[in-house]
Amino acid sequence: MPEDSSTRRPLRIGLFTDTYDPQINGIITSINSLRDALRRRGHEVYVFAPRAGHSTVDEPSVFRQRSVRYAFQPEYQVASPLSRSALRQAREWKLDIVHAHSEMSMGVVASRIAKRLNLPHVFTFHVMLEDFRQYFLWGLFPLGMARDYLAALYEDPDFIIAPSEKVQVYLRHTLGIDNDIEVIPTGLDLGLFDASAFSKEDRARWRAGNGLGVDDVVMVSVGRISEEKNLDVALWSMPELLKRHPRLRYLIVGDGPSRPGLVALARQLGIEREVVFTGFVPWEKIPGVYRSSDLLVFLSCSESQGLVTIEAMASGLPVIEKSDGARPSLAEPGGNSMAFDDEEGFREAVERLLSDKTLMKDCSRRSVEISSRFSLAEFGERVEGLYYRALESHRERDPYGAWQFIARYASNRLDRFL
Repeated sequence: MPEDSSTRRPLRIGLFTDTYDPQINGIITSINSLRDALRRRGHEVYVFAPRAGHSTVDEPSVFRQRSVRYAFQPEYQVASPLSRSALRQAREWKLDIVHAHSEMSMGVVASRIAKRLNLPHVFTFHVMLEDFRQYFLWGLFPLGMARDYLAALYEDPDFIIAPSEKVQVYLRHTLGIDNDIEVIPTGLDLGLFDASAFSKEDRARWRAGNGLGVDDVVMVSVGRISEEKNLDVALWSMPELLKRHPRLRYLIVGDGPSRPGLVALARQLGIEREVVFTGFVPWEKIPGVYRSSDLLVFLSCSESQGLVTIEAMASGLPVIEKSDGARPSLAEPGGNSMAFDDEEGFREAVERLLSDKTLMKDCSRRSVEISSRFSLAEFGERVEGLYYRALESHRERDPYGAWQFIARYASNRLDRFL
């Protein structure tokens, strides 16, 4: 029987990521949530991330790896995969656990450090990379090669954390990974999104500052504005919805490469007054965004979990979402959400919700109830338990395992031609 957690020593944990502050995205939210949850449980947590410009000011527990701007997405930095400096820092901090959150450069650095220091290696799968291949070499990176790379990479960790059942199925059946995989949804500090902390005056003030009226019905999307988010589905639906709901407004919060095209589409459809693009909003102001809105629209199927959904639910928003396996335990069709498969289904879902105030109130209440399952405390407790299991079952590592990785990758490629 596992040792009681109260008798276990505090751990020194290294989180390795290719994206970090000052950027804002779901991966960073997940990493910061995990960092906070583990620190509350008495552990020391250190972050290894790419250098984000000379103006970046970090706390002492953040190590910045040398990096260069990514040509295909200028808002991102690509870290050097060379691990000497990071290895030196990991030794200085006396890490007990290596926890990678990226398949790219910092994921490679994490793997090398785990091997060189003979440490347990945990990996959290955040991104369905197959849906983001357009950002690598102009989308010319072959799917089969990408899958072979991932299959070889994922054999290294002692444990893999999947934030949803969708990810677990993908790892098992698409990539053929037979490592220990545990489904642990990311938890959040739900108190930050408590709508009762936001007065009617605050709500009216926020809306006025963004060109929205007190009586407007605001549906909101939050996150990076990019092709895979499918925000155009909502824009194409707006003219028809406005015929019956003239006070409907669509609030698009965030920035990204698809923003100019969506602005042009709104203008083309004659709905530029009904669609509000806020641009970049600092994370600390995001709770006010939800509290000033009436419902969330989540249109992407490229997410591994969808933290925006939890944030919105904790704020009491009903959810209209694209049918997807990432969120069966988040939004519940018929409980707090309306699921759709295509543009017509999206319009019908919005129409049904806006036409039934009782349904809107019921969905709002259920959203808050369901979101309580994703607390920061439970998230930290479950990941902590996995760390101790990794320490107990950790296998001896070959410090030159990079050659084994290359051999596995080459073998996978060769099998396709035999």
